[in-house]
Amino acid sequence: MEGPQNIENHELRAQLISLRLKLDLTQKEFADLVGVKQPLISRLENVNQNITVNKLQQILARTKTGAKLKIEIDDNKTNKRLLC
Repeated sequence: MEGPQNIENHELRAQLISLRLKLDLTQKEFADLVGVKQPLISRLENVNQNITVNKLQQILARTKTGAKLKIEIDDNKTNKRLLC
């Protein structure tokens, strides 16, 4: 059974893959664009590497697409959803 953190990591990975595919880039081309080595992109996409906020922000900034990290807080007690 997946915990909340694993689900969130999976969603981040899926969004990172989606961004790369929208840019129509291979892992190698994407890695060159964001200034990392291709094996890191592979590990990030294939769940073998944790994605830190700092690393994700660096990657997003280097794509120059305007992509941003978004945090959602879901308060089940009041049914309010906050976007930061």
